[in-house]
Amino acid sequence: MSRLLFVVEDSFELQSVQRLVLAPGPCGDARVKVGTAVELRRPDGSRLRTTIAGIEIVCGPNLREPRTIPLALSADLKKADVPVGTEVWLDD
Repeated sequence: MSRLLFVVEDSFELQSVQRLVLAPGPCGDARVKVGTAVELRRPDGSRLRTTIAGIEIVCGPNLREPRTIPLALSADLKKADVPVGTEVWLDD
């Protein structure tokens, strides 16, 4: 069974580590880790399977609880490959 993690609102490429980061990412209670398989469902209807290459932590105002967890994908994906509106799905 698949579940929707989040819808991409923005993405950016980290040149120093050669990764594409998708934001906002799932809420802090999502259970994902490096190597987790995800499916990208793009607005044009195409789908792409990939894995999580990194996890970025963005803290809330009290700097204790993460609000979202932007996900980094491998360097073979570019910003143009994951347009705004792409859905990120997790296979449970």
